[in-house]
Amino acid sequence: MAAQFLLYCQRNPKPCPLLAVFEPGNRGLPSLGTTIDICTDLPRYRVWSHGQIVEEPTDILSVWRNDLVTFVLGCSFSFE
Repeated sequence: MAAQFLLYCQRNPKPCPLLAVFEPGNRGLPSLGTTIDICTDLPRYRVWSHGQIVEEPTDILSVWRNDLVTFVLGCSFSFE
């Protein structure tokens, strides 16, 4: 599904401004900061299953898999 989401972002750059895409399983975001870990550095995560939120943990170490792809989307804070 990552390739399909990437294509969606590329075709819709205004609502989904893509800042970075990382290889499957890569938890680090070196182009954004050398010590960033996508699994632990956000204050809260939402874990979805079958269209429903099933938990809101403070890290996603227990659900991370090596086939997951990280997409970094911009927002109003990302642009000058």
